[in-house]
Amino acid sequence: MTSLVPPAPEELQGMELSVEFISMLAQAQRAIGTNSVDRYVNNMGMIAQMKPDVLDKFDSDAWADGYADMLGVDPKLVIAGEQVAKIRQQRAQAQQQMAQQEAQNQAAENMAKLGKNDAQNMQDMMNQFSGYNSPSPLEV
Repeated sequence: MTSLVPPAPEELQGMELSVEFISMLAQAQRAIGTNSVDRYVNNMGMIAQMKPDVLDKFDSDAWADGYADMLGVDPKLVIAGEQVAKIRQQRAQAQQQMAQQEAQNQAAENMAKLGKNDAQNMQDMMNQFSGYNSPSPLEV
């Protein structure tokens, strides 16, 4: 008896495979499903303008994966969750470093202003009290 499917390549032998055939009709039905998703997302956007916490219910990662699947997008174009997590972690670290640098710059600027003001205030104070306890040159 001849098999309809050729043998798996060596790299895939011994692995459990899940093959899904999607007919053109099934692809069209999936694409129509995007209409519901579009309505949902648009309505959430409108509600979010009045009540932003509704966005806590929206899983943007699941939306991106599901929408791509409904449209039949090549999976190679969608970045895997682990890689997305790494990208987000790197972005968060870069933002944290920038915030720390900004805070350090602000602190240095404040110290410079404070030092300048302290020196001026000290001079003003010295000028106010000069001559009270010490004899003037005419008295000596």
